[in-house]
Amino acid sequence: MVAAQIADSVIQPLDGLAKMVSLWIITCHSEIFTEWMILDEAIYLFRNGDGGLEPYLDLTEETIPSTIYTLTQQFLVRHPIPYRP
Repeated sequence: MVAAQIADSVIQPLDGLAKMVSLWIITCHSEIFTEWMILDEAIYLFRNGDGGLEPYLDLTEETIPSTIYTLTQQFLVRHPIPYRP
């Protein structure tokens, strides 16, 4: 549901990322959400000036939202949300 909200621009990319990282924590570090935690950590390291984190070594402030959207699209393809009529 959160990924769909990011994709539909219902919530802002960084807010959605925070919610997805929360899901990683709530689910006791489920592998489904690991990529979200990695991206969150990469953004933290980038903003702290501590370098980057694979595969997000080329982050900039301008590319952060599009990177989140890209991860969202990949996530939704791998984990489609069934819609009820």
